[in-house]
Amino acid sequence: MEGSNVPAWHWGKAPAATRLVAALFMLGAALGYGAGLVQLHFAHASPGQWLPDLDDTVRIYHGETGLPLSRLERLLAAESGPFNGTGTMKPAFFEKSSGWKRLVDKLPPDKLRILHEEREGERQALLAWVRAGGADSEYEEDRYVLPTELAARPITAEFLVTDDQGQPVSPRAVRIRSLLEARCVRCHQEGGADRQAARFPLDSYERLEKYLQPEKGLGMSLEQLALTTHVHWLGFVMLFSLTGLVMSLTRYPNWLRLVVAPWPLVAQMGEIGLWWLSRLPEPTGVWCARSIAVVGGLVGIGLLVQVVLSLFDLVVGGQRSLEKIE
Repeated sequence: MEGSNVPAWHWGKAPAATRLVAALFMLGAALGYGAGLVQLHFAHASPGQWLPDLDDTVRIYHGETGLPLSRLERLLAAESGPFNGTGTMKPAFFEKSSGWKRLVDKLPPDKLRILHEEREGERQALLAWVRAGGADSEYEEDRYVLPTELAARPITAEFLVTDDQGQPVSPRAVRIRSLLEARCVRCHQEGGADRQAARFPLDSYERLEKYLQPEKGLGMSLEQLALTTHVHWLGFVMLFSLTGLVMSLTRYPNWLRLVVAPWPLVAQMGEIGLWWLSRLPEPTGVWCARSIAVVGGLVGIGLLVQVVLSLFDLVVGGQRSLEKIE
């Protein structure tokens, strides 16, 4: 069996210690790749998704499609997505708001429902102000008159503009600056509650204004893309070259080794190429971005096939040939 169908030197001829190290390396590669998928889930996957779906990859690598929106409008309007600057800020009004857990733990179900309605009213009021242009005067006066469709919507009482008797004024108005400070600025300021958010301060209108300007979401910046490409290209080329080398020295048929050994490396190079092609104009860029999820899946499948087949051959070691398998 050890003719042209298998390499002149293969794992069956290796000492037990060498096979053990190779087997542990393949296991470690699989676990490391799995940890990367976990990080991908937390960083980019929409709520309810294990991994980023096709829409997520378009958002991350190509950017938003459709009419230009301001960054603040996109983040406030998004119903789902990761809680960061590329996803949604909706949790800032709910589970990520100050004292939320303590508050919901002590409320009965009927008052908890009202709390959710009021917090959603806050989000819709702030979103309406942003869509209306986010006027400087309304921010400085801490007073934004709600549009008709929101006039009767429940909103937390502390953010309603009141008269001298403590009654909501008519027409109904919201203390817009106070709302921003409570739900956004507490994190988005120097020394704020979130160190990452503190890098993007919103504690004055001058700092807030640039996020109110309509813009075409461009996805990952060129600087981020270049850095991500550099890290992934070097890391994955080294990793998949080594896992491919282990696979190439197994005793499987020649055609199988020729397919499986370079599989993850070739697929990963294709995926990185698609990252850059996703920056092309629509519709080409959108299709390239959607293809990232498919090609990325091929990378993971290829690595899994390498690990399973290589471990089987390494465990079998030099004690058996593959005549029965073939």
